[in-house]
Amino acid sequence: MEHIGSSYNGATKFGRMEGEGEYTFPTNTRYVGEMKDGMFHGKGVLYFPNGSKYESTWENGIAKQGTFTFADGLQYQEKDWNYCDGYDRRFYTERCNGLRPAGKSQITDLHPPRAIPDGCYDCGDGFYNPSTRVVTAYTGRFLRSADDQEHEWIVRTCRKAWDEVCGAEPEKSAAARFMALNHLSLLRPLLCQPLLRHVRSPLTSRVSLRPLLAPDAFHHPAPAVCIRLYATKKAKAKAKGQSGKVNINSSLVEDIISLDEVKEDMTTVLDSLKDDFTRNLSIRTSPGALDHIVVTTQDGKFPLKQLGQISMKSPQLIMVNMSSFPEVTAAATRALRESSMNLNPEVDGTIIKVPVPKVTREHRENLAKVAKQLSNKAKDSLRRVRSNAVTQVKKAKEGHSEDTIRLVEKQIQQMADNIAADIDKQLAAKTKELLG
Repeated sequence: MEHIGSSYNGATKFGRMEGEGEYTFPTNTRYVGEMKDGMFHGKGVLYFPNGSKYESTWENGIAKQGTFTFADGLQYQEKDWNYCDGYDRRFYTERCNGLRPAGKSQITDLHPPRAIPDGCYDCGDGFYNPSTRVVTAYTGRFLRSADDQEHEWIVRTCRKAWDEVCGAEPEKSAAARFMALNHLSLLRPLLCQPLLRHVRSPLTSRVSLRPLLAPDAFHHPAPAVCIRLYATKKAKAKAKGQSGKVNINSSLVEDIISLDEVKEDMTTVLDSLKDDFTRNLSIRTSPGALDHIVVTTQDGKFPLKQLGQISMKSPQLIMVNMSSFPEVTAAATRALRESSMNLNPEVDGTIIKVPVPKVTREHRENLAKVAKQLSNKAKDSLRRVRSNAVTQVKKAKEGHSEDTIRLVEKQIQQMADNIAADIDKQLAAKTKELLG
């Protein structure tokens, strides 16, 4: 490892990496996690120098399923993400000469790849002849006969010697060049600045490279690098002015704002409106409807049911016995009169008599108006929650990209729009119930 600039700190078994440990590549990319038989095996995380990371479950050096997180918090998931290995033919030129991108250059081998005999493949530990299906060591010694699975992998993946003249295929060549640039993390410096003014929304992408089969399997592993691309939307909105929905993982933007708390605050506004509709807007007034009327006293605010005994004297009369707290009788009477239930209470000593309003058309319409007022107040509260959240996001602009801030703001607006739509649904249902 020291020879190629890598290092390892962790548990070993028989001189090979085994158990928990940290493997550092020459590029300062770090793997922290579980090892087995000298390979990444189990749960582990790759930390890149640019602040991004790749979390995955590994099997014998191969990442089976993982999640890539950019430094600004955006996340991308994909199965079977492979690193490039030392004998992948797609990276022959890069291994020999490297490329000179706008950013940091790709590391190259100290020595060029071996010359391959005509018609054969370089399969990493020797040359493979597809005609005889025999793998021989670089010194010419017989190693093994390849089975169907190994034959298919070698032919598909490994570098091959010249065996025929091929004509130029511009389209395929262009695609191959694009893939090579993609794998080598060159597209971000090439595309981000020139194309930024042409794009409308950021999309994330991740390179698809073959995993490092074992950190000590070959002398100069190609470093695993991830990139972020920018592109336009795949499809336009169906309706004019309609924008695509966003769905941000709240855990990725916790340093900006807690989207879970914002959602909870918005949901609380909706729940409060539902409670108001249930308690205060019944066509027929019942004793239970008076329980939660808030009475303001010198000692604070209390529900009416904590201050007086509420009972139904007759179908047309509700009585509130205030003998336990006679000093707040006047305050309780005022609270009943100022409630949204259209009540006209009368005081008789420590007894408050509350005539039950007759169910008339006018009474129904008054209740519907109150429902509208309550829904408007709920929307005002919702706007305050949204405004406070957006203000908090704007304060966190430093250290985050404009695209990230814009997406978070859009997520908050989307959450507010959803709650506002629910408020309208609740109002429509309640109005229909009240007016009959």
